[in-house]
Amino acid sequence: MTRANDRDYRAKIAAKCFEYSVAASGISLLPYDVTTLYFEAKKEDDLRKVGYSKERRVDPQTVVGSLVDRTVFPLEIGCYEESKAETHRISRWLRHSKTATVIAVDAGMLSAQNLKEFDAAALRFIVGSGQTKAPHDLATYFWWSGEYGEPGQIIDTITPKGVKRLDPERVKKQSEPI
Repeated sequence: MTRANDRDYRAKIAAKCFEYSVAASGISLLPYDVTTLYFEAKKEDDLRKVGYSKERRVDPQTVVGSLVDRTVFPLEIGCYEESKAETHRISRWLRHSKTATVIAVDAGMLSAQNLKEFDAAALRFIVGSGQTKAPHDLATYFWWSGEYGEPGQIIDTITPKGVKRLDPERVKKQSEPI
């Protein structure tokens, strides 16, 4: 195990998986997700540690993450000790993404740092969020154009990073054509 770790076989295999996926189907959308595994163990070890838990559990746990292509071919798989929130995991997965790629992550990955890393890597991204209202630019589009679009229609929006209170009447003002 030490020799395999020292020779970084994981990175070599991941690079080959990326090469295969680019050649076979192209990489345009990469879904990424992590899950936490809990262990009913009395003691921690190097991998299973008590840490941040969304379920507020105190059992030793580890995080398993996977990055796949659109055909669900695995590109990266990792297992980490649980000492940080899920939002700290994604940066190491971006090492192979050199092409125009869209990363799809869930709301658990939503952090300002991750969004900055996506921008720095020139990646586009889809972040599933638990928001109950559409972002300003999308809400304005729906207000002026209706809630239904044409089949295959793409609405490209830019949602500013940061936190600010929005006026609930904001969508009723058309500042520019969309």
